[in-house]
Amino acid sequence: MSKLLGSQLPEDLHRRWAAPERQPGRVVVVHTVDDRGWPHPALLSEFEVLATAPDHLRLACGPGSRTAANLRERRRITLAIIEPEGVYYIKALSVAETSNLYELKVEAVLIDEAREEETDTRLVLGLRFTAGPGARAYFERVLAALRVRSFPPPDQPAVD
Repeated sequence: MSKLLGSQLPEDLHRRWAAPERQPGRVVVVHTVDDRGWPHPALLSEFEVLATAPDHLRLACGPGSRTAANLRERRRITLAIIEPEGVYYIKALSVAETSNLYELKVEAVLIDEAREEETDTRLVLGLRFTAGPGARAYFERVLAALRVRSFPPPDQPAVD
């Protein structure tokens, strides 16, 4: 059963997602809400997520993707980070968007970890991926764009 941690990223996750350097490998499962009210799943890498504060994230979505459209139209997203010690669920609201880059306000952070009677069970690896040199260069460009992109206030249109 998941438990609410609050409305800010845990320190270790904030530090990891704010770090200037990244190692390929970790996958972030995201769910947006589609036009029929169903969860729409997608996979991102940690190169496509940047913590700008404990309660703010920047996220890159593929241009023309259903995830980007859902986030633009309904503004809600849940990120799941699956690690051996447990699963974090981050519920967030899109507050600004420019060129398929989204500024998110963290609304709730939950953790799902083994209950007392399950202490001998744990995830073995979490979700991981590998990236060759071409993919690594792409991910570095995405992360750089998240770092320098300026976002308009929520009530103003984006300017590129």
